[in-house]
Amino acid sequence: MYKILKVISIFLLMFIIAAGAYGVSEYMKLQNLSEVSKKTAANMNVKYTADAATHLPDRFNVLLLGVDTGEFGRTEKGRSDSMIAAHVDLKNETVKLISLERDTYVQIAGHNSFDKLNAAYAYGGEQTAIQTTENMLHTTIPYYMTMNMKGLESMLSIVGDIEVVNDFAFNFDHYDFPKGSLTLSPEEALAWSRMRYDDPNGDYGRQIRQQKVIKAIMQKLLTVETIPKIDQIINVLGNNMKTNLPLGELFKLYLTKNTQFKLSTDQLKGEEEIIDGISYQKMTDTEIKRISQQLQ
Repeated sequence: MYKILKVISIFLLMFIIAAGAYGVSEYMKLQNLSEVSKKTAANMNVKYTADAATHLPDRFNVLLLGVDTGEFGRTEKGRSDSMIAAHVDLKNETVKLISLERDTYVQIAGHNSFDKLNAAYAYGGEQTAIQTTENMLHTTIPYYMTMNMKGLESMLSIVGDIEVVNDFAFNFDHYDFPKGSLTLSPEEALAWSRMRYDDPNGDYGRQIRQQKVIKAIMQKLLTVETIPKIDQIINVLGNNMKTNLPLGELFKLYLTKNTQFKLSTDQLKGEEEIIDGISYQKMTDTEIKRISQQLQ
């Protein structure tokens, strides 16, 4: 439930920092948020902690995870409901968002078992999710952002209405969505992004709508109207997010570059295969290579 809110909220902070100059006081808040995240990740392998790098390289990958837990202290982790691999190129000022099919059939890192990709988080949290994704895509992902359920409705209500283009008419959760340009309330955006079974492209179609909502929210964040809300946004994220990204460094980068990053999207796509009565998505070597090349 609420998959798109998880994805949006994970990615919001990175672009608030990279795309909006909100003053020295916000820089200090972000530094404090990084310190809190660093402490919560203390039990992870050193490669995946905030101490691994205090200065960002010119190009790097981030695994964005949306999870079903109510609070980070909860014992039962659950699966990661949404997974996006983000490739950030600071030199060329570009960001690539690649939606990862959660039902991908994959070997779980550190285990002999095969399972769905989104199960990796349940096996061992962020570290296992990262390592499993790295192994699958033959790349390195030094950074992560994890967002839980708590406070996500508040996040969307802070952002307000968004503009999207709907490719085909459908109704879902008692809302009607005609084809064409739409202005969606927070509640409508939730429903519009969640629909899956009436989409001719299934979960892949839903991923496209999720990406559209991400873009719409990012555009909203870059408006003047959002500046007075930055305190609210940081407070909500600070209570519900974990990351090993050096957030203060991202903020300082904006202060020196003062530019917007060009965003593009893609999807890891496979074919359905039933194994022991369970539906999985199997990826070809060609598809894995195509995605891997975008993360180098």
